[in-house]
Amino acid sequence: MALSDTACRSAKGRDSEYKLSDGGGLYLLVKPNGTRLWSQAYRFGNKQKKLSHGAYPTVGLADARRLRDEAKKLLASGIDPSADKKVRKIAAAVATESTFGGIAAEYLARIEDDGAAPSTLTKNKWMLQDLAGPSLGARPIAEITATCASPC
Repeated sequence: MALSDTACRSAKGRDSEYKLSDGGGLYLLVKPNGTRLWSQAYRFGNKQKKLSHGAYPTVGLADARRLRDEAKKLLASGIDPSADKKVRKIAAAVATESTFGGIAAEYLARIEDDGAAPSTLTKNKWMLQDLAGPSLGARPIAEITATCASPC
């Protein structure tokens, strides 16, 4: 039987954790302290696995069902949803860490370690720190493109 939002809202903690099943492997895990977490059980490569979708009410019933359906689509195409989630999380972290200011700082550290002349270091620091001001320094490097004044 499918869960209702009322059942999710009224789930209270007991002496031990318990599950409220929604169907298709999706369930709401209720911890003894009252925390409610969405999880999904699935099989991939003849192994039982579990995928977390977040905490209720931050992730509502409709969102949890949508996430379940997306995971099932990945399974149907032969992709492990847990591995896909980890890859997407790492890619997002790398994208946010790769800012112009961060790469400029790495470049300056590298040329300093390589023993560049003091005048070269001074000129590069001046140029890159001026460029990596508040407007450009925090932008992800993948978002920065060249502008073209004339038709390219």
